[in-house]
This record gives sequence, C-alpha cells and structure tokens, in this order.
Amino acid sequence: MKKLLLFGIIFIFTSTVIYSQKRFNLSIHHDTKFLFIGDNLGNSAGTLDLIAKIEIPIKNFSNSYIIAYPSFEYVDLHSGSSRRYAIGSGYIQKNVFLNNLNLGALLDYGFINRLGNSTGSFGLSIEAFH
Repeated sequence: MKKLLLFGIIFIFTSTVIYSQKRFNLSIHHDTKFLFIGDNLGNSAGTLDLIAKIEIPIKNFSNSYIIAYPSFEYVDLHSGSSRRYAIGSGYIQKNVFLNNLNLGALLDYGFINRLGNSTGSFGLSIEAFH
C-alpha cells in the first residue's frame, strides 16, 4: 500500500513522457499552479488539470526538430468540468546550455468545451525537458 501511495504522489508531481522509437512522444502533464496554489476564482489547491499530448516529429535538423501534436486537457473546476481539444506545432532546440537539455516553443489552436458552450482558444507553451 505504501508503494502504491508513493507511486501516486510521484506521478502527480511530475510529468510523464513516453518515447516510442523517435516516432512520437506521449506526454501527460498537470498544471502546477492548480496543483499547489489554486486560483482566486474559487478553485483550491489540488484542482485536477491534466494535459495529454502526442508529439510527432515532422522535420529533423542536426540540433533541432519541428513537431506537430494533438492535445487534450481536462480541468475539474469548482463550477464544472472543462475540456480542451487542440492541434499545434512547435520548434524544439536540443542540447541548450547543457547536454540533453532541450527547449521548445509551441503554438496551438483548439476548442474549449465547458458547461455546454464551446469557444476557440490559442495556446502558447514554452518547454524545458531532459
């Protein structure tokens, strides 16, 4: 039981990335602000906000690559759940400053479905990963 609890805590506090022979990457993230702080709109710390993304390399260069990705986000807000479906692309630079430190800039467009309404949304992300 203790091992299962420890695994659950580690999973919640980290992002999970699965690599498949350089053909695609599956990543699952949790919004850190909602996890630790919450917001001033009534969502307390520990609010569930999961983001799943499948990154597909489109063009490889010697020290960088371009990706395309679909993503799905689920947020359990106090006023009701929200889902976001998006598609995007990004540029990843490998080995920045340190060996195996990668930086990326990603831009996407999607739709947020909440309380029976749907609205378009743009997203901009900056990633640092090993």
